[in-house]
Amino acid sequence: MKKVVSCLVVMVGVFLCGCSSYRFQGHVAKGACALEPCAMKYRIGPFVLRVDRKGFFDGTIEGDMWAIPQAAQEFSEVRIRRDVVKLNPNLFTCSGKGIPLAVTIRVYGEPKDGAISGLPYFMTLGVCPLRIGETTPCEITVSIVGARDISQSCPLQFRSDAKLSAILPLGLVQFDAVPGASSCRRGNGFMTAPQLDFKCQAAWESVFVETLADGIVVCVQEIEKRTPPDVLTRLASVP
Repeated sequence: MKKVVSCLVVMVGVFLCGCSSYRFQGHVAKGACALEPCAMKYRIGPFVLRVDRKGFFDGTIEGDMWAIPQAAQEFSEVRIRRDVVKLNPNLFTCSGKGIPLAVTIRVYGEPKDGAISGLPYFMTLGVCPLRIGETTPCEITVSIVGARDISQSCPLQFRSDAKLSAILPLGLVQFDAVPGASSCRRGNGFMTAPQLDFKCQAAWESVFVETLADGIVVCVQEIEKRTPPDVLTRLASVP
């Protein structure tokens, strides 16, 4: 019941207030920017999103309009592969000449640090912004298709923040950037939310894909560290 009320508060807030800002970010443990280049080329095969947490209505994350992993449910596997390759064409390929990878993102139970701070908003009749914040903990697992026991997992998390205000444009004040994040997007406007504004949705989706790509690189690096080069070379020739 608490989740349903929270969702309704968000929806009412979005439609009643005119000014809003948002920040989406993704973090991967041991981010790829600090790693050495990979030795082989890889192609993304099956992609699976597993959801342990329950949504507001139907047992998925679709009831949560700010949950960044929900972006995966908007994509086809073809689009996910294409976007990951575009982000790192030196490592990933769409051709059949790379080592095939299966990628799984597991979305864990309840969001951490989830909060909706609506009391100041209602007490000031919309002058003080309504604040929304949610951290979604996840784990990414990368496996080499056709190779037994060659896989690697690493934790990652997504964070969504938003401010919504009416009467005064305080909700338009931008969030600060987040140095060191695998991906971070910020913006502001009128009635902005992933399901209501194209620019906001594009930022939401970009953070998901960029964090996903970073997580895959981290896992691939760990796989390469413990797998003999001749084994990887042989796997690269498997159709």
